[in-house]
Amino acid sequence: MLPPPESDSVSDRAVGSPGLAVAVLLSRVAASLPPETVTLRDVIERMGERSFGGFMLVLAVPTILPVPLGITVLCDLPILLVAAQMMVGRGTLRLPSWLLDRPWPATRVTGLIRGVVPLFARIGPWLRPRWVILTSPEAMPGLGIACFAMATIAILPIPVLGWIPGFGLVLVALGVFALDGVAVLAGLVLGALSVALFIVVVTGFLEVGGVVIGAGVSVVG
Repeated sequence: MLPPPESDSVSDRAVGSPGLAVAVLLSRVAASLPPETVTLRDVIERMGERSFGGFMLVLAVPTILPVPLGITVLCDLPILLVAAQMMVGRGTLRLPSWLLDRPWPATRVTGLIRGVVPLFARIGPWLRPRWVILTSPEAMPGLGIACFAMATIAILPIPVLGWIPGFGLVLVALGVFALDGVAVLAGLVLGALSVALFIVVVTGFLEVGGVVIGAGVSVVG
């Protein structure tokens, strides 16, 4: 059970504001986690009933922060599993026990969550229920496909490119969590941009590779 809300300014302003409620909930989740080690199961249980948006939000945050590549990969892989379940229209989140019960240092997890609370507190006032058709169960399969594509691109070790789908994932997760279709749409736009840039980068690499191979063949010939 989550502890009672703290009587701080963010909690007070969160009344009636789904966006600010995200920041408040994350603060309460961080405060209620075990003191030594934390598992993903601990986080999911404390995120409550909107676990798809909440869980994806927690996992997408490292993709927009200056953390080692290995951490972002470890977070993006579970996002792929979540997105796959969204694609098939599963109503509840199910993940393998080896992933849910893997222990992580509590200080690292709580520090990560608390580090983004001020950001979400600033974004919060802009979030509100609107265009809810984009956050409805009927929209989940399409969002799952988009999130799967964004997470796949975010995993690739391409400098800077991973941040764009990362922000897209965060916006989609925030939108689903706060029932804000505008935020979801903004995330999808960033996702489309990341796919376009990925195609440009891959095409460039292939062209350069073709030139190098061609030059090598002419030298040998």
